[in-house]
Amino acid sequence: MAKQEQRIIRRTEWGARHGNGFGVRPVGDLKVYVHHSVTVAPDLVAPFDDDYAAVRQLEAIGQSRFGRGISYQFPVTPAGLVFEGVGVDRIGAAITNYNTPTANIVLVGNYDTAKPPRPMLEAVDWLLHHGVARGWWRKPVVAGGHRDAPGASTACPGRHAYALLDDLNAGKYHSGGPVFVDNPVKPPSSPSVPGKLDVDGRWGSATTRKAQQVLGTPVDGIVSSQSRSWAADNPGLTTGWEWVSPASAVGSRLILKHQEVLRGRGRYKGDMDGLVGPKYIRALQVDLGVPGVDGELWNPSAAVRALQQRLNGGKI
Repeated sequence: MAKQEQRIIRRTEWGARHGNGFGVRPVGDLKVYVHHSVTVAPDLVAPFDDDYAAVRQLEAIGQSRFGRGISYQFPVTPAGLVFEGVGVDRIGAAITNYNTPTANIVLVGNYDTAKPPRPMLEAVDWLLHHGVARGWWRKPVVAGGHRDAPGASTACPGRHAYALLDDLNAGKYHSGGPVFVDNPVKPPSSPSVPGKLDVDGRWGSATTRKAQQVLGTPVDGIVSSQSRSWAADNPGLTTGWEWVSPASAVGSRLILKHQEVLRGRGRYKGDMDGLVGPKYIRALQVDLGVPGVDGELWNPSAAVRALQQRLNGGKI
C-alpha cells in the first residue's frame, strides 16, 4: 500500500453523524492531555476499516453519555492514523469541568493492559508539533494524562501509556522530518458522480464529486474544513464548501491530493495542508493556462471553467 505524509482524517471522511461538541472556544494556549479509550484496539494493518469503525464507536459512546457526539479532539489508532474528533476550536467532554482550556488526544485501545505501539506514539508526536505550527497550543508537549487534570479521579490513560509520557515530551518519538503512514483513504463508493459537468465556472458539489472521482479520494461532494477567511474572496466556490474558523481549518483530502499533483508539475510551492488559499489558486490558474493569475476564483471563473473541461475529459 502506498505511503503518504501524516495528516488528520476529517470528520466527513470517517462518517461523523452527531454534533460537534458544545460550542466554540479560543485556541492558542490549549493544554494537551492524553487519554485511552479502553475499547478494542484496531490492528496495525490495512485496509483500516476497523480504525474508522473504532472512531465511530467512540462517537456513539460520547453521544450516549453527553449528547454531543465524540468527546475528544483527536483519536489516534495503533497504526498511527490521526482522526479529527470534536473540532479543535470546540468544547468536548473528555475531562469533567475542564474542557474549555484543553485539547484531548485519545489513544484508541486499553493501555493499562497493553503498550502503545511506536506508530501510535510517533503520530502523537507529529500531532503535537502540528498543533504548534497551526497555533493551537504553544509547545509540542503534553500537560499530562487524564489522571493529572485538576479534580480528576481516574487511572486514564492506563499505566503503560502514562509511563511513556515523559519520553514523549523528551522527543523520543520525534522523527525530525516528514512522517509517513500507510494510505488510509478508502476508494470512492458514491453512486452520485456526475457523468458530465456543466461548464459554468462555478465550483460546487458536482465539480467536487467529479474531482474526487478523478483523484481517487472519497466521493462526498464536500471540500472539508476550509478557512472562512478566504470565502469572500472566492465567490466562484459555491455549494459543498465547509467554511470554518481559521484556527480550526485543517484542510481537505481532495485539496491535499491536488496540491500533490500541482507540486509534481512544478506549479505549487506552498504548504501541503489541504487548504484553499492564494498560493493554491495561483498554482491552479497557472496549471490551467488561464489569463489573469490573481489567486482568486470569481463567479463565474475562467479557471473553474477550464477545470471543469479537464474533469469532463477524465483528467485534472
